[in-house]
Amino acid sequence: MPPCALIYVAKKRSERMEQRRALERLFCDTKKVWFEILKPSAPVWAHAMVAGIIWTLVGTLLVCKGIRILLFDNSHLIALALSLCAGCAKAAFVLDKAANRSVIRMLEKGDGSCIGGFFSLKTWLMIAVMMLMGRLLSASDLPDILKGVILSTIGSALIISSRIFWLTFSRLRNKLKRN
Repeated sequence: MPPCALIYVAKKRSERMEQRRALERLFCDTKKVWFEILKPSAPVWAHAMVAGIIWTLVGTLLVCKGIRILLFDNSHLIALALSLCAGCAKAAFVLDKAANRSVIRMLEKGDGSCIGGFFSLKTWLMIAVMMLMGRLLSASDLPDILKGVILSTIGSALIISSRIFWLTFSRLRNKLKRN
């Protein structure tokens, strides 16, 4: 993460802390707003862990499904290798940026934010659209080799880019252990 991003995160965190203190002054320390009491909050390291688990599991499931389709016929081994290479490229050029944005969002929100808040609403909507597209892909008349390539490409990209969440989780846990 570039140093300017860390400065931006620190500035946003201090602004948010000021807002939180103003709310605490408005509502006494003993009375909390109902949504603050009921929301499933978690520390930042837990957000990174949950995001890493989601990306790793979904990626693994997609790769397994793609491999199952492609290895049904042994002549598709080259297609499998190419799809894994394409997954590396997709991870480097697309998903790494999305993962970094999510990590910055987690750090900006800080500890105590809602466990589902590590992705923005826009990202959650995009996930829903991707799930729908996956259903449409399964029901389509595309050749099996193409379905297998698409699934294993997306899955391998998710697995590779999940490393960003796992590295963030590891760094935050190590920092917590040192303190």
